[in-house]
Order: sequence, then C-alpha cells, then structure tokens
Amino acid sequence: MAARHARRFALRPSAASNNAIGAQPRNLVLVEAQKLQANGTPTFFVGLADGNSSQIKGTRIVGAVPYQTFKEAIDRLLSTQK
Repeated sequence: MAARHARRFALRPSAASNNAIGAQPRNLVLVEAQKLQANGTPTFFVGLADGNSSQIKGTRIVGAVPYQTFKEAIDRLLSTQK
C-alpha cells in the first residue's frame, strides 16, 4: 500500500516501505511516545522538559484545539516562571 502511494506522489516505492527508517529507530520513537502518553496526533507539549528523563512538567494538548487552548497553557507556564 505504501508503495502505491509512493508512486502516486512520484517517490521511490522502496523509500515508502515499512523498513525505510529501520525497525530499531522506529521502535525507539514509539517507546518514547508511549512514555510521554503521546497516543494521538497531533499531540503538543507546553512545558519544561527534565534534562535527565523523558518527563515534561507542563500540559499535554491532544487533538486539533483552538488557539485559546495553547494561549492558556503558555500563560500558565509563564506565570510560574516569574
């Protein structure tokens, strides 16, 4: 199926195969996404990341949400940084 879509958009079919990025890097990305509870797209994080782990202190925003949702999350974060 990926190869069919690749031809449609004039891409090399081999570049669109499931193995194009390799199983190991893809699995690492999935593991990291699971740790962050990024189960859907789009998923955004507004906050501060702990440099020693995959923890983010802030707000996870999932789905297509209005601008106001982001503004409120950013305003909350900025108010804690004063």
